[in-house]
Amino acid sequence: MWGLGVIAYMLLSGSIPFDGRNEKAIKDEIVKGNLKFNVKEWRYISLEAQDFIKRLLTHNEADRMTA
Repeated sequence: MWGLGVIAYMLLSGSIPFDGRNEKAIKDEIVKGNLKFNVKEWRYISLEAQDFIKRLLTHNEADRMTA
């Protein structure tokens, strides 16, 4: 489900969901759950779609949306 969230985020926004200067910085962003929806990229994307992405990209697997 995590992979689906990453792919859906990229398809809807054209960017990656977690960003950083290097691999460690990206992993830190994932662990912190720092998922950001850039206003420019996401202004025309429905709140339901954004919620769907958030629920798929929840770090805690127990809280993550399931199939």
